[in-house]
Amino acid sequence: MGQIPLPFSTQLASDDFIVTPCNKEASDMLQNWQHWPYRSAVIQGPEKSGKTVMGNVFMQMSGGIFVDDLDQKDEADVFHMWNSAQQSGKPILLSFSAGCGFDDIELPDLKSRLKASQNIAIAPPDEEMVTALFLKLCYQSGLSVTERMADFVTMRCQRSYAGIMWLVEALNVWALANQKPIGIKVIGELIDQYTHHEDGAA
Repeated sequence: MGQIPLPFSTQLASDDFIVTPCNKEASDMLQNWQHWPYRSAVIQGPEKSGKTVMGNVFMQMSGGIFVDDLDQKDEADVFHMWNSAQQSGKPILLSFSAGCGFDDIELPDLKSRLKASQNIAIAPPDEEMVTALFLKLCYQSGLSVTERMADFVTMRCQRSYAGIMWLVEALNVWALANQKPIGIKVIGELIDQYTHHEDGAA
């Protein structure tokens, strides 16, 4: 299988990052960092939605600072990094872990600065993202899949980045254990397995 074309041409698009309508607005905002309030932005999105990859691309593109999973760090340290970025004139991008947000910040001065920053949101995956991400991950794992299989996944699987990644990992385990070509049937069985697991965890 050849290299998968990215749906959109963008400076952020790379072998590690796909841009489709669900994250294009976030991609555009990152490229316009010169216009952020205080040259500061906070990015939020679902689990495995690419916040860390976007942050690393942002640092390469702008020479700025990226603070990943800020809710898991000492708030005083994050506050100091934000102020240091203002003093140096460097742009700063901060990300929340999936499921966390401004209400999880206890330090009032830090919360006010984060809320005054540019807010960037990554939406759940759309059909284009599901297809492209499934194909890309299979290609990276050395799994032989077809466009028909990708269409099946797009129609059947739950719309989540983490779910797509789980499916490819499960397919890789199945392929190594069975030494057989992957088919639609096994993909469907694994999708059902993931769906039942998520329903039970809900």
